[in-house]
Amino acid sequence: MSAYYRVDFQASNNEDLRQGFILTDNAGAPLDITGAGLRMGIETSTGLDILEASTANGRIAIVDAPAGRFDLAIPAAIMATLREGAYRHDLLLESTGTIRRVWTGTLTLGQGVAP
Repeated sequence: MSAYYRVDFQASNNEDLRQGFILTDNAGAPLDITGAGLRMGIETSTGLDILEASTANGRIAIVDAPAGRFDLAIPAAIMATLREGAYRHDLLLESTGTIRRVWTGTLTLGQGVAP
């Protein structure tokens, strides 16, 4: 995996943000992430950090490391702390002493209506 990808999300601030992913190498084969850490930062357009999801804080869970499978899960209670708007994010993979960017993108967050 040498290039990074573009991943854009749309969600509301009254719902869970949940999504599963499979990391692959340049040939499309699953990337073994055994022993790796994943960290996703979300920030405002001005660079103010507002949220982190990671394997360390449990918001990212590696579900099948040899197959490169992981889940992102940010609960509605955390999403409710964010205002409607557009945010930017990236995902970093930490493995064997190196840190690599996996993706970059936007989170477009709508104002939820129902509590």
